[in-house]
Amino acid sequence: MRQKIREYNGLLTDSDQILYFFSMHGHYSEIGDRGYLVGSDGVATDAYGDTWLSYDDLRTDLAPCKAKHVLLALDACHSGSFGIRNKSGPDVPAYDIAEDCATQVGKAMQYSGRQFCTSGNKDANTPAKSLFAARFLEALRKGGTGGIVRFDDLEYFLGKIESPRPESGSFRGHAGGDFVFVRKGNCSIVEGAVPGRPQSATQSAVLGTPLNAGTLISLETSERINSTDIGIGTPVQMRVRTDVKSDNRVVIRAGAPALGRIIEVEKASYNHPECVVLEAVLVKAVDGQQISLLGNKQSFCGQFNNESMEVSPFRVIIATIINNAVIGEAKTDTTAFLWDAPAIIKPPGQSGHLLTLAAGNSVMLEFQGPLDFAKLTGGDVISFTVAQPVIVNGKTTIAAGALATGLITNVSREKDGYVSVTLEARQAYAVDGQQILLRSTPQLIKRKVDAENSSPYQSFKFRSFVQTDVKIRI
Repeated sequence: MRQKIREYNGLLTDSDQILYFFSMHGHYSEIGDRGYLVGSDGVATDAYGDTWLSYDDLRTDLAPCKAKHVLLALDACHSGSFGIRNKSGPDVPAYDIAEDCATQVGKAMQYSGRQFCTSGNKDANTPAKSLFAARFLEALRKGGTGGIVRFDDLEYFLGKIESPRPESGSFRGHAGGDFVFVRKGNCSIVEGAVPGRPQSATQSAVLGTPLNAGTLISLETSERINSTDIGIGTPVQMRVRTDVKSDNRVVIRAGAPALGRIIEVEKASYNHPECVVLEAVLVKAVDGQQISLLGNKQSFCGQFNNESMEVSPFRVIIATIINNAVIGEAKTDTTAFLWDAPAIIKPPGQSGHLLTLAAGNSVMLEFQGPLDFAKLTGGDVISFTVAQPVIVNGKTTIAAGALATGLITNVSREKDGYVSVTLEARQAYAVDGQQILLRSTPQLIKRKVDAENSSPYQSFKFRSFVQTDVKIRI
């Protein structure tokens, strides 16, 4: 083993990263306070450890290594005796970074790194069927964001093992860099790039077309809405009625899908019919952007009775663009549409392809109030927007601003006027219109209700994760 490490030392340069993964027996000597890796030819009765690889010798052999980043994984009994562990690991995977893949990797690799992770502490025995190896592989397959798996992500997945508890840290030569794994094909190689140095995002040669805030857009519903099947926050599929142009160029096509949501449901009473109130939320531009909308609230009402009320398709909704945007040319690798709604007009010669959105990818959600604590009950659906895009292989699978939903799982009202609400994330819309199932740690929010029995909570963010692997059509 020592000879093989020395051979690699002669081959590696400061442009390289190297992962050493040792999976074997281990030993710890309390008398000498020394840990060892015991290879297949190690002698069990070796009183002085001459046939074993001590961690002291391992650190000595790794010291001359010129690779800018070294990651040492030790899947062996008593492997925690290798070095000084971190005081604590992350409680969530690494946060999303709104930069292109090459820039993210460049920043992570800007400084040299010497990091290690072990299957347990110096006193722990590692089982023959290693959970450490299984979690390590799970991190590579499912962890990270945008196809990049960082050391933090690795620590997070290893931290799920209850016993023995893995440890991690750094060793001599560490200068604050980060070991990263990049899924094959995720980052393009930039000509003239310097290893370990951040790269600037390449600018498109095609100038965009401005789409101004306040631009009117005419939409229509594309599905039947039954009042018995909906609640506040229920998404409603819509589509664009007429082309939206800017500088004589179509920036949003007729037939392009859009999304609305139910914001109010009023049941029938003696002097008031049953009504549902709908507003537009998002629309897809020709370059694949999701454009946020300010929808005029449209009310649809039925009869003065207790029968369910239906809203037929093709009901017209008028909305406006919320923010200024720049629309690029239609991309050749995208259908430029969100949902497979009826009467969609697809650009000729453009057939989308599939990307895998892996389970464990993080999705940051954002709520913009008000949230009236006085009126909330368990089981209520709450709507969110996605705060940051979810990137796979350099392509957006869930866009920033996409609609997401969650559920109020518990409401507790206390005598002192405080109301505690527990909520969880449930689903989000991908760029192809799929409802992606989410999981999240239950979020507890506590607010005091004022004298008028109303306490609106304006905004908050929380992180959720994709439940299962899913194919997204781009």
